[in-house]
Amino acid sequence: MHVYFDESGDFAFPTDRYDVYVQAGLIVPDSFVNKVEHYVANKNDELGTTELHAAELPDEELVAICEWLNSGPLSLVGQAPTRP
Repeated sequence: MHVYFDESGDFAFPTDRYDVYVQAGLIVPDSFVNKVEHYVANKNDELGTTELHAAELPDEELVAICEWLNSGPLSLVGQAPTRP
């Protein structure tokens, strides 16, 4: 089993603004790791990127990635805590 973890956001925003960050964890069975790595490499090649950043992707691309994640034996957990 492989576990991938990523976060986005920053607690250094000014206190007078709404602030949110996201943390996500992806659990991938050993038997599916090569498929995930292949998918990510192909997606990066297709988009001309070196890393997939959701904030930089169009909604349609995000939907396609989410649908692909949902099609395999993956477990994904996320949270989006806020600071008022």
